[in-house]
Amino acid sequence: MVPHTVLTLLVLITLSTTVLAHNVQSWPPAMGSRFNPLTPSSQIDYDIQGPLSSSLEFPCKNLHLLPQSPAATLAAGVKHNITFIKEYAAPHDFGSMQVALSYDDAKTFYVIHSWQGQAADPERRYNFVVPRDAKVGEALFSWTWINKKGAREFYMA
Repeated sequence: MVPHTVLTLLVLITLSTTVLAHNVQSWPPAMGSRFNPLTPSSQIDYDIQGPLSSSLEFPCKNLHLLPQSPAATLAAGVKHNITFIKEYAAPHDFGSMQVALSYDDAKTFYVIHSWQGQAADPERRYNFVVPRDAKVGEALFSWTWINKKGAREFYMA
């Protein structure tokens, strides 16, 4: 059996929207989320379900620039998942999302999985695998979402 490489990830991505609901990523815990026990109270993003409002918020609402502790450890070559908690109503009719890794402080992202259409339903787990050849060490884990219905919005924490 081949040993799995382990990545320590700073989990950045938080928000999501689905049919009649804005959701919050519950696993892996996201930076800036009140659900992340490692987020200091002074760094909680109370508008975490909102889309990016300007180019000044890209990437990750600039949360990656704050001092952080790793929020999760994900092994390479192993199935992991993203889950969400339903927060409040907004008719977006799901959308499409991606997860990615960054090793250079959010300058470059390497997409590791995409879901088109029925994403991000709080009733479902979204599985992905960190590639076996992912670099060992600390990385930023990014989650992005684009709504299917309504004004086109881009979500990324």
